[in-house]
Amino acid sequence: QNGIHLYDTDYSYIASNDIGFTLTSPYNAGNTGHGILLEQGSSYNVVGTPTSGNVIGWNKISGIALTGEETINNNIQGNLIGSTNPEWFTSGNLHEAPNSYYGISLSQGTNNNWIGSQDGPNKILTSQGAGILINSSNDNQVTANLIGTDGGTNHWGNADGGIAIMNGSGNRIAYNEVAYNRGDWGGIFIYGTSATGNSLTSNSIHHNSGSGVFLSGGANQAISPPELTISSSTLSGTTCPNCSVDIYTDSQDEGRYFEYHLVADAAGMFSWDGKYTEPFITAITTDLSNNSSAFSAPVAAPNKSGILFFLPAILSASQQ
Repeated sequence: QNGIHLYDTDYSYIASNDIGFTLTSPYNAGNTGHGILLEQGSSYNVVGTPTSGNVIGWNKISGIALTGEETINNNIQGNLIGSTNPEWFTSGNLHEAPNSYYGISLSQGTNNNWIGSQDGPNKILTSQGAGILINSSNDNQVTANLIGTDGGTNHWGNADGGIAIMNGSGNRIAYNEVAYNRGDWGGIFIYGTSATGNSLTSNSIHHNSGSGVFLSGGANQAISPPELTISSSTLSGTTCPNCSVDIYTDSQDEGRYFEYHLVADAAGMFSWDGKYTEPFITAITTDLSNNSSAFSAPVAAPNKSGILFFLPAILSASQQ
């Protein structure tokens, strides 16, 4: 059923495996369950390293799944999920190998896990669900992953959004590239009144269908995005008092380039004079309880030119 299954197992090291494949076209030998499953208190395990990641594809549920309240403190990094191993081909090319549900799923209370690192990002592509699902799970770190793109020329978005947080709290989403994902959930989707304190910072979010960030069902206490105005070269805005603001630019209405981080004053006012990479400026605010908002409405950057389109209408077939 599952390619590798840890049940109440601690301090294991899983690296350099090809899970779900044959070595001949179409390479599909997916397991009927998950590629890797950690459950029933399996903790302090390492799944992939920056130099020895696993390649996981074609599995009939998820690529990697963690589940259960006592499944904690696992480190998932350096894995290639939803693609073939580039070492199989002299050209180094990849081939799509979608997992049927999620690239990585965290559910039923698993907490305090690390997904990705700046030295070892996971590359999560082609999932039939979201790239990463966090369902009723708290205090996890999702850091520096590539979700929907391999960082090169393969923009193979996940079919139901990049990252989805469903009724989970205290999760931190930082330094990821979330791009080219499809479906109504768009880039990052956060849902439910118990989904609170989920922070978003310094991510690159672009070319997703739907919204770059979408809050629904009272998620993150329904925090409002900041309101932006531009005058000459000065960006000004209002948000909640003493809240932090991340400023982004994009060719459309998301946030491809993180530009600057600042903190509003006690009246909720802020301003910035800076250089802008793309023609439109957006921003995300985060309150003192770590609730992050969706992107603000974009404003045109000074001395830049561009035409704002809605992304679902302009995504090319290759991006789809």
